[in-house]
Amino acid sequence: MLRTFLMISAAAAAFATSFYASAQPVEEWYIVQDSRTKRCTVVDKRPTTESMVVVGPHGYPSRVEAQTGMKSVTVCESR
Repeated sequence: MLRTFLMISAAAAAFATSFYASAQPVEEWYIVQDSRTKRCTVVDKRPTTESMVVVGPHGYPSRVEAQTGMKSVTVCESR
């Protein structure tokens, strides 16, 4: 009986853990350039206006990685 209880508890814990992990939002950071000023910044949301353009190759998983990636983007005049 104790063995059955432990098996059910382990299964419930595994299910709850996987559900919690899938419910977490995926954070992405983007290198964007203001079309008017040509100034680049790192933002946490993909821009929806035409005045800001994504210039990096993709979204980055952290702000630090996006800032590091911005050093290799050659279209930005000011960083």
